[in-house]
Amino acid sequence: MPLEYYDRESNTYRQSSRPPTGDLDLSIHTKIYGIADKYFVKGLKQLVRENFRECLENSFAGWSFYQAVNLIFTTTPDTDTGLRDLAAERVSEEKRKYRLCFNMDLKTALKDIPGLAYMVLSYEDMRRQDAEFAEV
Repeated sequence: MPLEYYDRESNTYRQSSRPPTGDLDLSIHTKIYGIADKYFVKGLKQLVRENFRECLENSFAGWSFYQAVNLIFTTTPDTDTGLRDLAAERVSEEKRKYRLCFNMDLKTALKDIPGLAYMVLSYEDMRRQDAEFAEV
C-alpha cells in the first residue's frame, strides 16, 4: 500500500511506492515476517527481511527499536534467524559504539529479551574469528 505524503514544493499530496522505513516501521515488518512464517510464504519473508534491513539503516536504536527486537525474539522460532541475525548485528554495533553502561535501552534489552544476548555474543565471536582469519 503506497504511503501518502505532502510535497511542499508542488503543494500537493503524493504517494510513495517505497516501503516504510523508520523506527516504528520495524515492528510492522516484524509482524508481517511472523505472519509470513506462520503461513509458509517464503518470498514474503525474504522481502520483509530486505525492508527490515533498510529500516535498520534509517532508524535510531531506541525504545521502538528494542520493541521490534523483542517481537522478533518472542514471535519467531529459534531456528529462524532471518531477522534475528540482522537484529543481533545492529545491537552489537550499538554496544560497540555507545558502550553498555551508557545505553540503558540496550542494557535492558540484553537482560530481558530471551536469546538476544546469546545471538549478540555469537555475532561478535564470528566477527572476531573473521578478523583473525583475515590477518593470517
